[in-house]
Amino acid sequence: MWGNIALILPLSILIAYLWPHKLSAFKFNICVGILTTIGIEMTQLIMAFFYLGSRTFDINDLILNLLGYLLGFCIYKVIKPIFNIESDMFRVF
Repeated sequence: MWGNIALILPLSILIAYLWPHKLSAFKFNICVGILTTIGIEMTQLIMAFFYLGSRTFDINDLILNLLGYLLGFCIYKVIKPIFNIESDMFRVF
């Protein structure tokens, strides 16, 4: 259970840090989280269909991965004003 939450949590923090202006909208982040978790679960389904893995498609994994994604996004939104995090990745000088 905790593994599914921890799997996507860093991804949401990284996306929000790298592109703070484009991806700061909550609705867009929900879409990215849903598409990421569906992609992971579909990969597991396809691998199980061709006997390449023992993982299965599970709705609980979808919910927990999305919960982890949203938790990471909320952590970033809370920590950003405290530490005054600014992304300088795309600035030249």
